[in-house]
Amino acid sequence: MAKEHAKGDVVRVIKAVGEPSRPMRLPLPSGLLPKGSNHIYITVADESDRTYQIACSPKGLKEITLGRGWQRFYHDYKLQPFNILLFKHKGRDDFSVRIFQSPGVERTYAASGDDFGDLTPPQERSCS
Repeated sequence: MAKEHAKGDVVRVIKAVGEPSRPMRLPLPSGLLPKGSNHIYITVADESDRTYQIACSPKGLKEITLGRGWQRFYHDYKLQPFNILLFKHKGRDDFSVRIFQSPGVERTYAASGDDFGDLTPPQERSCS
């Protein structure tokens, strides 16, 4: 039986992006999100620090499925099915996300300077 996370533990989930038409399912410990929560907030640590509210619903006790808002995030960041996402729980329903092109190569973005947050093509940066 899997052990529940202890208070103060940092919860991280690594997932392949997959196809945009298929739901993204995140394996998360039960009780991680606030009771009755039906969304999460994800922020990519890029120069724009844009935050996306993404609907979620429980799928059993150990998984949530991302819904409304997921496809917009997918398209805004020009994700590909082979990209890898690292979700880090920051508390309550907040997550930071890092995007990887391939193992060890993180995608980074330069802010375009406009208010709409359009993104320039990704640049590659090695992770240390």
